[in-house]
Amino acid sequence: MVATPEEKERIFFQIYRNLENELIKMTDSIHFCEDNLEVFSINLATFILRCNVEGESIMKELYRRTDEYNKQVSQGISQKDIFEKLRDNISNKYKLRTKKIRIFSNIFYFKEKYSEDFSPFDYKDSHGENIPKIYNSLKHDRANNLHKATLEAAINSLGALFILNYYYNHTHADSNIFGPKKALIEPILLAGYDLDKLPVEEVNSYLDECLSYEWFQIESWEHKEYVIENLKNQIEHMLTAHTEDINRSLDELLSMRSRYQSLFDDFNNPFFIPSYDVLPNIGESVQTIKQKLEIHLSQ
Repeated sequence: MVATPEEKERIFFQIYRNLENELIKMTDSIHFCEDNLEVFSINLATFILRCNVEGESIMKELYRRTDEYNKQVSQGISQKDIFEKLRDNISNKYKLRTKKIRIFSNIFYFKEKYSEDFSPFDYKDSHGENIPKIYNSLKHDRANNLHKATLEAAINSLGALFILNYYYNHTHADSNIFGPKKALIEPILLAGYDLDKLPVEEVNSYLDECLSYEWFQIESWEHKEYVIENLKNQIEHMLTAHTEDINRSLDELLSMRSRYQSLFDDFNNPFFIPSYDVLPNIGESVQTIKQKLEIHLSQ
């Protein structure tokens, strides 16, 4: 039996949710706080192994979607050779090491490290080993490496799996534990509009950390031409009437948006628009945002 893409999506997400429920169940026996991050057990070892096996399966499916994979298949390269550098290929394509998520579960009592956004693919334990090394140690010599199967490694293993599921199908990525870091539309629009208000590299670094980003849902609007023209006028109003507001630093803009849901209090705020999408961030940068904006405003 060959699974359809829809079946694969449901299966991957079902397995992820099962693993997530298992981690939540562990809170009955382990208090999830900083003091217990180094706790290790056989159950945690098994959990880490299963997360990583599942992660490798999704990485293969993600790589099968690439032009590079199709090119290698057409050249007659074996599947073993194609997937030889699977982790590196997927990590580079999606910039996985920089992607950040946050824990939202109210039964995880972290007040320091994991109370802020963190990068599961950039995790290293106290010995400097990342998740792939921990996984291989447990797979090949579990008894002598059981101490590496910590609660912290388990959380990061599941967090990495959450990110991979999000990229495989972001509509199936609801979680009872994690939430993706999301790039807000105002700062990336200001940078993409080429206003010289925000350093390009700073905004690119911000985008590299975000698993998703907000973007105008123009295609679905009934009066598309009117909305685009109105958006142009409102951007011009913003440039002339709100220079002080848009001259803030990126951190100040993000703080303002998080606190008040807008950059400034004005009926002509260009971001009070009918709707926007939250899309998976696959290599977005100031340049790609600028190109998308130019396409919209030239219509």
